[in-house]
Amino acid sequence: MGFSGGITKVTMQSQITNGLLGDPLMASLGVSTADLAVDTRGYWARWLPPLRRTSGGNQVATAKRCYIGAITLPRKITFDRLTIGMPTSGNGNVLFGVYADNTDTPAGGSLLASTAAIPTANPSVASFASPVQLPQGLYWLAIMTDNGADVFIHASGVLEIGGALDGVRYDSAVFALTDPCPAVTNDVNACPNVLLRVKSIDA
Repeated sequence: MGFSGGITKVTMQSQITNGLLGDPLMASLGVSTADLAVDTRGYWARWLPPLRRTSGGNQVATAKRCYIGAITLPRKITFDRLTIGMPTSGNGNVLFGVYADNTDTPAGGSLLASTAAIPTANPSVASFASPVQLPQGLYWLAIMTDNGADVFIHASGVLEIGGALDGVRYDSAVFALTDPCPAVTNDVNACPNVLLRVKSIDA
């Protein structure tokens, strides 16, 4: 049974690899066959998706509104970049951040890492100033734009989860992420489909 499972895993890996290498988004992100080797550990190429994983459609951003979604790390991992698809872009800037969990909500959680603002693009890809290592656990990925014209892809809902884990948001008076995270509003359309790029799996 172990041998049969191994064959299935290799076959699935080949199918995933072939499919992702033909994906325009993956190509624009510079995904290579070497990147896809990480799939054998259960990740989507070298890019780790959020808890809700798949696209739930487009969301018009509100300027200086922070959109936040949950992500689960199965082990200690170091990240160097984040990305999100933005079907309508080029109207301003976007910044990214990672909040600590505070019992299934980012509210009250520390801002663990953030990026400088970058011009919006499709996809928008931002780098941390230096790689960020996070231990196994639940975290919250955040984005904020400085305009109300750009459109980002939000993750699809998970009916079995609900509440904050389906997405939250907060508004800011300035174009900057608040530390710690302030009170949030649950919003099924607020979960940004942000992916973290795995630099290394550390434990």
